[in-house]
Amino acid sequence: MLPDNLDLSNQKAEQAILSTDQASSITLPQKTLDKLKSHPNKLTTKPFQSFFENTYLIDSNILQHNTIIKSQNGRMMMPVGTIIYANSSTTPSKNRYLIAPPPEELQGRRYSGYLIQPNGEAKWLKNKGNVSILKITKTQSEITKGNWLIPAHLINKKTPEEIYKLKQLIKGKVIGSTDTQINSAESHSVVINRGTSDRLKSGALVYFYTNTETSKDSNGNTVDIPGHLIGEGVIYRVSTSMSIALVLDSTEEIEKGTVISTHEYK
Repeated sequence: MLPDNLDLSNQKAEQAILSTDQASSITLPQKTLDKLKSHPNKLTTKPFQSFFENTYLIDSNILQHNTIIKSQNGRMMMPVGTIIYANSSTTPSKNRYLIAPPPEELQGRRYSGYLIQPNGEAKWLKNKGNVSILKITKTQSEITKGNWLIPAHLINKKTPEEIYKLKQLIKGKVIGSTDTQINSAESHSVVINRGTSDRLKSGALVYFYTNTETSKDSNGNTVDIPGHLIGEGVIYRVSTSMSIALVLDSTEEIEKGTVISTHEYK
């Protein structure tokens, strides 16, 4: 939990303190939220940078990939320095690749794309026939046969330096989590069904709301009970139709179907 007196406008702000007995959490102090209203472009993301995940979004129509066929030494485990072979339909235009398990494709009425979670990097050496030969240069977790090789230039690793409020009102919904869990509390990231085509930008502050509920009054009339604020987040990855937000603060679980808005409800 961040201390209440932390000044996020100070570039020397300390990193968030992690809990030692439970999952890491972030609390965005009320004074910080108030400051966003009066000075929306002055808050640094420095205290939150370590919480931005190594997870990326790529539009379905631009994703290119090769697949690891085997290692030169025949081993299943592939550490740094391993020479690997991959299927190759075209000669690569770039020599650096990100390695990732076959990613999940997210599709809906207004969105589509892949959620990429790299586990290493490789350098292209040459093509021989219809096979590419590469060398693993970095590993973050186990690399095996069947992993994808994605040209590194397709992935934008840049993260926002500031949190700000968008003038445009944009509403959407949480469509998933970057984690395996269904519900996401503070310091977790969620995927949203809005992107650059909706004018959503990296660094934008978003508010999480419960859905509107329908009920009956004492006379039997149908009434709509408006959703209430349950948290805030900041967008740090954006594709054409989707984005990833870090949950900065929440009073309830942020789950699939939770409403997001770039403006607070009045």
